[in-house]
Amino acid sequence: MHSQSLPSLVLSAAYLLSQLSAASAAGCSNFTYLSAAMNGPDGSSPEFEQAIDFLSCPPSSKSDCQLTPKTYTITVQPQINISSTNNYSTNQDSNSVFNSASDSTDATALFSSATQLWPSHQLNTTINGSITTTVSTVNLSQTYGSNFLTVTKGTNYTLKYHPYTSYMYALVDGCQNQSINGSLVDVIMPYYNAGSQVLAGKFVSDVVAINTTTKSAASSRTGMSFGVMMAWMGGVLVMSLVL
Repeated sequence: MHSQSLPSLVLSAAYLLSQLSAASAAGCSNFTYLSAAMNGPDGSSPEFEQAIDFLSCPPSSKSDCQLTPKTYTITVQPQINISSTNNYSTNQDSNSVFNSASDSTDATALFSSATQLWPSHQLNTTINGSITTTVSTVNLSQTYGSNFLTVTKGTNYTLKYHPYTSYMYALVDGCQNQSINGSLVDVIMPYYNAGSQVLAGKFVSDVVAINTTTKSAASSRTGMSFGVMMAWMGGVLVMSLVL
């Protein structure tokens, strides 16, 4: 579940009353916008996070171990959640994952509608389809520090990649899957870094002492990639660069 405290972008009041009708009758033809948000470096949304490498450094090792820098191929698939209560204030605690594979026509319409309604004045481009790309830990020390890939002896180290996410909430109707007509949906998509075709996200490491299930908080490290943080305070959009 994504947190309400995420750095977010809430659109202007004019968008709150807007409604998008699909160009054709195929898929969900009515998409009534409610609000939108973007998760940035300080957010905590796990929808697209995935483990990409692992190294165990035994307690008997004479020194700490080192994860070899390399390039990884990852695939990120946008997601749609459907509220079970249609209560916007509690949607994040009561949603279920929409089956995009079996309801592909409706899913395509919903992703397309969300992309069309995404504000043109914000700097990041949402990705409304599956994306396969590469992420690299080569030269990572410039951003994350020289010890980010160092594995302390006696610990298991899992390297993860955490793509940032955008969210759009809307009421939908005119869907081929009639069971979702009138439902509140949350369209969740990854996005590119501003002005690029580079997937926005960050590397995260989970470090656990061997023979225990307790994460070593002191050894767990996260880092940020270049991006744009967005937040709203009192209806005012605040934007800042993050390194």
